[in-house]
Amino acid sequence: MRVSQTSKLYLEWLQRGLDKPGKHGKELAAVLGVSESVVSRMRAGLRRIHAVELPKIADYIDEEIPTDRN
Repeated sequence: MRVSQTSKLYLEWLQRGLDKPGKHGKELAAVLGVSESVVSRMRAGLRRIHAVELPKIADYIDEEIPTDRN
């Protein structure tokens, strides 16, 4: 699967956020209303992060949504 630059940016952002103390894929899955395996696939780059999920992820990991201009 070929990953776009934007997808790569979001993937790195998600990884950084979930590497923070107290942040877990299981809790993010609950916030997003998806299974933990969906978050695992996101982290592995096997599932894209959908635009509607970005604000929820940003709130959970306490970081702004990245843009290629940041």
